[in-house]
Amino acid sequence: MQTRNFTASRVALLMVLLLGISTTPAWCGTADYSLSATFGGNAATYFGYYSTPGAGYAFGQLEYEQLAGTVYTFTSSDTFNLLITETSPSAGSNTFYGTFSGTTSSGNTDPGTVELSFTYQSLKIGTETYKFDMNPVFPIDTSALFKLTFLDGTVTSTVPEPSSAGLLAVILLGCYCVLRRGKALGSR
Repeated sequence: MQTRNFTASRVALLMVLLLGISTTPAWCGTADYSLSATFGGNAATYFGYYSTPGAGYAFGQLEYEQLAGTVYTFTSSDTFNLLITETSPSAGSNTFYGTFSGTTSSGNTDPGTVELSFTYQSLKIGTETYKFDMNPVFPIDTSALFKLTFLDGTVTSTVPEPSSAGLLAVILLGCYCVLRRGKALGSR
């Protein structure tokens, strides 16, 4: 009787461990997505956006374009919205909303301080999570005529790998058979 309880406990522990392993996020392929950006206020006067798929910058890059001898202080109306449109494995779209703050420089001697702050660090489309690699505040160097700010990020999937799900099914079936055999032996 005590042996059967010990075996049942081990089987239950094994099931809990495998259930935990099978639901951990796992990358199961690539997400196909496109990027587009819109600027609000005067932000378009000072910045350009370039989508760089496959170049290692998951969410593109911003280019600061200094206007000679001008100083501008950004307000809450100076916005940057980054739209991500996914075509596979899920179809859908979602947007990172950002706001510029700070003051541009008037030249190389006055570097200025500008930041792009997004309202959140990650978003989901289907089973994929799009996340900035750093916190959602990007410092922007405005000390030179043209400066790039890379919007680095990662795309991950929360879909369990098919092999993990299959392994879990086989193990659960085996546990059922062991428990059923134990009950049958105990009834004799």
